[in-house]
Amino acid sequence: MSIQPQLFPICQNWDINQHYVLSKNWYPPPTDWIKLNVDASLMQPNLASIAAYGKKLFQWDISLLELIAVFYFKNVIQDWIIDKKRIIIEGDNVNIIKLPWNSIMKTKDLNKNIHRLHFSFLEVFKNVIFHCVSRENNRVADFCSHQALLGDFIWDVFVEDVLPSSFVDLIRKECDSLPIT
Repeated sequence: MSIQPQLFPICQNWDINQHYVLSKNWYPPPTDWIKLNVDASLMQPNLASIAAYGKKLFQWDISLLELIAVFYFKNVIQDWIIDKKRIIIEGDNVNIIKLPWNSIMKTKDLNKNIHRLHFSFLEVFKNVIFHCVSRENNRVADFCSHQALLGDFIWDVFVEDVLPSSFVDLIRKECDSLPIT
């Protein structure tokens, strides 16, 4: 049984794994969209990080770390991000990609849905897509999660001088592999 859109208006514009719309390969987001690539890295003992931004944490459960990475996004949202109104949340852990969708769509009583509180920051977006990609196609987020093992960071991607050259090279390599149509 699904939630009626009037009970949770954003549900009418939420979807998961639109296979015919989104590629399994990494792509930059479409114009006017934000893309949150999620990945986590572990280093013994229990030293961990989350990414598309980086936050150094102590944790031993990689799935929990990837979920925390989604939740942590609300701490780095800036005005220009909200202006986009559309977001793709992408990662290589299918369970983490399905959790927000399943927890929101399958709970009839939204007031009792604890996950709604955790994902409420997504309500500012007009469209929300959860997309699972293969591990090989999540290299950008993987790079950031490993970088965060060294310490917290938030990079301004519009100021190339502050980005590590290896990160810029990876983005260029990923974009160069895009088919030109």
